[in-house]
Amino acid sequence: MLDHSLPVPSRPSPLDPYLHPFLRYIQVIDRGYSPSAQAGVVAGALGWPVPFVETLFVAARARGLVEAGWERGNRSRWLVSARGLRWLSDHDGEGVVRGEINAEVGGMLSISEPYLAPNSPEA
Repeated sequence: MLDHSLPVPSRPSPLDPYLHPFLRYIQVIDRGYSPSAQAGVVAGALGWPVPFVETLFVAARARGLVEAGWERGNRSRWLVSARGLRWLSDHDGEGVVRGEINAEVGGMLSISEPYLAPNSPEA
């Protein structure tokens, strides 16, 4: 089992620029993130394919950046862990993809601008 009390790994991952907006997004979802029910919503809001959002969730879970919050039946709702909050704080403004969550619309979140990779021609 992963020890979440350990410091956040300092070795960068190629997914780090994408983990940041993913974690920020799920951080504001009321009652936590349900991968089976909300991966499509998150993918649509961030402009990414669903399998990529699923990959980010697995990466965040493996690194201890998210933790199971509460369960309903056999489904867990995932929250950004204390370790994830430290990671977000340590990585604010460090080559993250651009954009911000600006409003809640009909129970879903909208994004003010598309997220772009730092080295993409549009960035």
